[in-house]
Amino acid sequence: MSKAKREHEAFLEGYKLALVISSSSKYFEEVSKLDYPRITPFDIGPDSHIFFQTAEQKQEYQRKIKGVEWGTYDFHKIVGETLGFPKKSVKYYASMRVLENEIGHYPDEERRDSVGVEWAGFFFSSHIDFVIQEIKWLFDTYKHEKAVGLPVSIWVAGFDTPDIPYGDFKRMNMIVNKLQEFRKQKATVTA
Repeated sequence: MSKAKREHEAFLEGYKLALVISSSSKYFEEVSKLDYPRITPFDIGPDSHIFFQTAEQKQEYQRKIKGVEWGTYDFHKIVGETLGFPKKSVKYYASMRVLENEIGHYPDEERRDSVGVEWAGFFFSSHIDFVIQEIKWLFDTYKHEKAVGLPVSIWVAGFDTPDIPYGDFKRMNMIVNKLQEFRKQKATVTA
């Protein structure tokens, strides 16, 4: 896997619209010394911050999140969309957090079906069955010169995958098919 672009880099380059970062991050000073609108604390952690590209984006976030309880489906959905993640992945993540709160542990179906995605400073969890659609959405949405052309990584725990060249959906399909086979093998072994 090549060196992935960091979230703060994508934010500073201007195409990532919001950034959640802890003041203990080694990249915090680089972002906080600039005059970006922010909310502190962002969530239940006192050293958490969310930065925005514009005051209008901050106001829109505040309007949407007003009255929304931390940790709920709506909370995770609003935060995920604000951070610029694909909508199906955001909804999937939000539903898994609600399920985790209900059952008291990390959901088995998330362990089975979840894949990680890294591209151009975006790091998020998606579902194996629609991850390719979500990556296509990223490519169609973020056409910034410093994002276009960067490779994408898709991974699951216990399975190494190579970086996928930008726009190579043939290779992406091949890797996702291998991940689905790996998932089936894991399900058979644990059954």
